Amino acid sequence: MADEGEAAANAARRARNRETQRRWELENPDRVRASHRRWREANAEHVRAYANEYNASNRARVNERERLAAQRRRDAAKKAAERREKDRQRAREWAAANPERLKERRDRWQAANRDKVLKAGRDYYQRNKEEILSKQRERAARDRKDPLKARAQRDYVAQNKDRILAQQRARRSTPEGRLAVNRDNRERKRRERRRQELGLPPRPRHRWTKNERAEHVEQSSAFFARPVTACRMRELWREAQDIAAAVAARDRREEEQFETRWRLIEIEVDMITRALPHHADRILQLPHGKRLREEVTLDSVARQTRGGAPFDIDAETRHRAMELAIPAVRREARLRVRQARDSPGGHISSHRLKRAQNSEITARIEGVSATLRGASNAAEQFAQEANAVRSSSTDHAPQTSEAHQIEQKEAPPSASTRRRGPHL
Repeated sequence: MADEGEAAANAARRARNRETQRRWELENPDRVRASHRRWREANAEHVRAYANEYNASNRARVNERERLAAQRRRDAAKKAAERREKDRQRAREWAAANPERLKERRDRWQAANRDKVLKAGRDYYQRNKEEILSKQRERAARDRKDPLKARAQRDYVAQNKDRILAQQRARRSTPEGRLAVNRDNRERKRRERRRQELGLPPRPRHRWTKNERAEHVEQSSAFFARPVTACRMRELWREAQDIAAAVAARDRREEEQFETRWRLIEIEVDMITRALPHHADRILQLPHGKRLREEVTLDSVARQTRGGAPFDIDAETRHRAMELAIPAVRREARLRVRQARDSPGGHISSHRLKRAQNSEITARIEGVSATLRGASNAAEQFAQEANAVRSSSTDHAPQTSEAHQIEQKEAPPSASTRRRGPHL
């Protein structure tokens, strides 16, 4: 009897514990799920092994359970599809019965969701771009063949010039539109340059209408689709020979023009080389030549004061006189060459403008260039030394007489400081 009473007490206690556990789980579902998740993560291998063992020993039961679950999913999907179709049908019936309210509702939604409407339109255009452009081309082709629509389009353009110009300006005002316009302009200029390189005539300024362009396309298609016969081959051969002859004639003309230009350059260099010493001597004979010699003398004294080597007075004076004579000599040479080129004969005859040998002309050019480079280097060196003297004038003041300082202040600027030396 005692054992039976103890067993009954234990059973009652276990029942009370189960009831307490059940109430706690109902009151704390989140904590229960978290506890179960932690246990499954900590015992993943045990859970996987138990599941495999259960599925293997209860295959028929597992298959039936999965079959019933799949059937429930299919039934739920079918019911959801039927419900959506009923909702759509009900919406269509309501729209047919209330078109004004539908339009008001749609306008309100579009006004409140302008960004979504524009994005949907752009997405649709990108998804169906080729189809849309194809339909536009077909519609434009039909409109071009319709005289009424073509006339209506011309009338619209004539009556709305300001609006079209405003639209074009608005398009160019945006960065994307400006890039597109610049890209079109670059492509057009590239095509024009390519046409000029190939010797083709420039593109006509006349703006062809759409009907004219369509007619040109039809004519070109018919031209390239015609059969090539023996007679046509002979015509093409004659055209190719004519084109080759024209290209050869153009090359000969360009070669003659190049020879003429090169001959003019040689003559101009020859004139400058021959006339430069005479102009320099003429400058030295003028009062300005005397002042130039005085400037060189003062510059030489300044170099000696700083401890440098003195100038060769005659050579330096001649260098500076040649620098002063170069612009006048160049102008005179170009004027004489221009007069000879524009003579009534239309060309440069050999007895009036003799062409020098290439080696001699090259040597003369190098000699003139070396002279100018030497003069320019001397001028730059003098300018640097003059800057150094000005920066250290306070230190060297006791070594220079007062009269010499006054002469340096009143002396005009030398030619080397006024001009760096022109180049041919």
